[in-house]
Amino acid sequence: MIQIGEGQLLLKTTDYKYIRSTEDIVTIRLYEVTAGEGSAKFIAGPAVPMETRLAKEEYHGRGATPEEALQDCINKIKDVDRDSMFAKPPPMLPPSSVGRF
Repeated sequence: MIQIGEGQLLLKTTDYKYIRSTEDIVTIRLYEVTAGEGSAKFIAGPAVPMETRLAKEEYHGRGATPEEALQDCINKIKDVDRDSMFAKPPPMLPPSSVGRF
């Protein structure tokens, strides 16, 4: 078992492409909590390259399995335009930020 500090998380990430049309493709990033305690074992949310903008919390899907988290996320974003899914970045967003878990 991997040992990390209290309050810390170690996450495994997998990216999926949700193709809503030929011009509209959304990347969904699936996070698996591999060490530490998160709000769910799996969390999925829309993502942009280089993590310069974070998905709004309301569009994160959660579940006990990857499929549950992905389905929850897809249900939340299927009719939402891409720009509405993301918060504007603060002036100095660190590139390692992945959102709130």
